[in-house]
Amino acid sequence: MSRDRPSVDIRPSALRHGIHEADIRHALAHPMSIEVEDDGVFVIVGSRRDGHPLEMCLRYDAASDTERVFHAMQARPNRMRKSP
Repeated sequence: MSRDRPSVDIRPSALRHGIHEADIRHALAHPMSIEVEDDGVFVIVGSRRDGHPLEMCLRYDAASDTERVFHAMQARPNRMRKSP
């Protein structure tokens, strides 16, 4: 079976701010900006199902070809800049 992207594992810690899993998946599919931190963490701002911006942090695990989302919250203003 061919996939365009790795599987996504949404960790319980990503849900602690009351963000629904469906909104996280939607925001990952509709990114507005992507930054890579020095420690290899991807910070992605994407659109929730209602259009509001969502900030997420994830790590990619190459061994299992999985993106592990460990943080999600309403996007902060400093994360709202567009990627070049």
